[in-house]
Amino acid sequence: MKSEHIIEPELRQTLPRRIKHKGGLLGALKPFWWVLLPHTWVAVAVPPMFAWNFLTHCFPDVKTEGTVTRHYISVSRKGNQSRHVAYSFTANGRKYKNDECVGTNIYNAVEEGELTVSVAASRNPLNGDYVAHIPDPVADGSQAVFGLLWCSIWCGVVGAIAWSSCGPFLRSGWLVRYGIPVAGSITGTRMKTGSKGAHIPTVDFAYEAKVDDGGLPRRQACVNEMRITKEQYNEAYEGVTVTVLYDAKKPKCSIIYKYANHQACS
Repeated sequence: MKSEHIIEPELRQTLPRRIKHKGGLLGALKPFWWVLLPHTWVAVAVPPMFAWNFLTHCFPDVKTEGTVTRHYISVSRKGNQSRHVAYSFTANGRKYKNDECVGTNIYNAVEEGELTVSVAASRNPLNGDYVAHIPDPVADGSQAVFGLLWCSIWCGVVGAIAWSSCGPFLRSGWLVRYGIPVAGSITGTRMKTGSKGAHIPTVDFAYEAKVDDGGLPRRQACVNEMRITKEQYNEAYEGVTVTVLYDAKKPKCSIIYKYANHQACS
């Protein structure tokens, strides 16, 4: 730890440092490949649609009665049955028609001769027309729970993919810009097992960070690991002294400057 390692001159400039990505523009855009995934666009578009649908169901603009014109049962290719009720209603002086998939209780009431149904309608902000549905506490509640769970799981998975790709990149940029440089040493290299059995080249390192302990400065021994490329892995050896950049507020958050995605500008 107390070797005569020389901190790179570009790291001695006043914070925040000016930085650049080692891979140029294409390298800087590479961590954001997940933006092109259709899963990402679904995660962006579906939650607002679900929220709008939920709010229009709970707080409709118009509550009126609709006249049933038809009811029928449709069968999918897989043999699943769905019950439909077609009806007409009037909102803001204009007549509308709708064909809606309904629950068993509403369908049975219509089948028994009920010719009118309660209708809740909300204005579509895109075209000004009214979008209607037949209120069903049971079906609406189950759809709300299902939609919330689906959005949470889907957005959670997409968020995990985004963070696994962008997290190290963003951490590298922040620490090269604001990190405190200190001499550290490589304590080992290993192939870490990732998802689906993938081997991830990893380097372990140790360093001493200066921390504020109740107004008194002291040194804290820290260890960390960092994912590196195969080329860097082949050139990394235990005991080699390196420059470590750490967060002054979170000393255990650190990277080896030599293997960072960014570098400070001279």
